Amino acid sequence: MGDGRYHVSVRSSDLAENVNTSSGFYDRAASGEAAAEVSFILDETDPVVCGLSVNDGDVIEADEYEGTFRVVENIGVADVKVFVDGQEAMAKGDEYGNYSFRVKKAAFTDRELEIVATDLAGRTGGAKATGFRVTTSILELHPVWVAGIAVAVTLLVCLSVFALVKYGNSERRTSR
Repeated sequence: MGDGRYHVSVRSSDLAENVNTSSGFYDRAASGEAAAEVSFILDETDPVVCGLSVNDGDVIEADEYEGTFRVVENIGVADVKVFVDGQEAMAKGDEYGNYSFRVKKAAFTDRELEIVATDLAGRTGGAKATGFRVTTSILELHPVWVAGIAVAVTLLVCLSVFALVKYGNSERRTSR
């Protein structure tokens, strides 16, 4: 048997018209037959969290980032929790398993996201993203540009000092 919803119905009587009543489901109106019915769900598969919109090491330019993910489950989802930096955050979901969450900016802070989905059988699945940042800091968003500008300024200062020293030396020679 695979994962799914099942319904089992059992009725028993023998040739002498003896009815099995040990189950307590004896029904005289049903021609002296006993009936036992049970419905159950078999779920041996963990829920899957997929399509997470943030990855390890991402740098996101925003005051507040709205991320998304999807939970795929073959029977039903009982609960979905989102944790940002170890603190539970609110997540909104729809009937199709699509969820969203929010992360506020924090400059120069590596963030950690963990999602835990629990199905109706109590099985769990999840996803994580670590080392991502939500920021509006120019130093974090464009480190190559900032480094390039710093190198250019340093070169400009060095050339200016060199020109002043050289110009100063040539002026001293002509005044002698």
